[in-house]
Amino acid sequence: MSITTTGTAITAEELEERTSLVRRLRDSLQKQRDNLKKYVELLEKEEELIRSGNLEQLDYQVHFEQSIMSDIRSLQQVIGPLEELYSKTVSDADARIKTLQSSLERMKKRVLEKNEKNRILLMEKMDLLRQEIKRLRRSFHYSSPRTGITVPSVVDLST
Repeated sequence: MSITTTGTAITAEELEERTSLVRRLRDSLQKQRDNLKKYVELLEKEEELIRSGNLEQLDYQVHFEQSIMSDIRSLQQVIGPLEELYSKTVSDADARIKTLQSSLERMKKRVLEKNEKNRILLMEKMDLLRQEIKRLRRSFHYSSPRTGITVPSVVDLST
């Protein structure tokens, strides 16, 4: 049995393969979008933790972030070949696939923006900590006005 679409005849088997391909691609794109959505939410939590200085919770979030990034990378390895196969075999693009692809691109852009914002915030926080450390070092290294030598910082209590 053959079905004619846009002037070319395809068999029921080819139609089933195309339908399966579109379904797998759509499912993979939806999973990727969900992963990116989780990642954006995680980046928002990280921003709050950076601002509050909660390092223990931030460390936990970073480990969770690595897990999500691993999922995103492995799913992208599936999506890439599926998209390539999709573009070669399907002449008339499915509107749902295009919508998912554009949604995915928006999510990727949002992730990059959030990542950059958190990176800048973290750099500012690190600069503040460096300044505080320098200030503390200076306050503990002052000279004795009577002898011109530095004040000892360690006292021997063994005698």
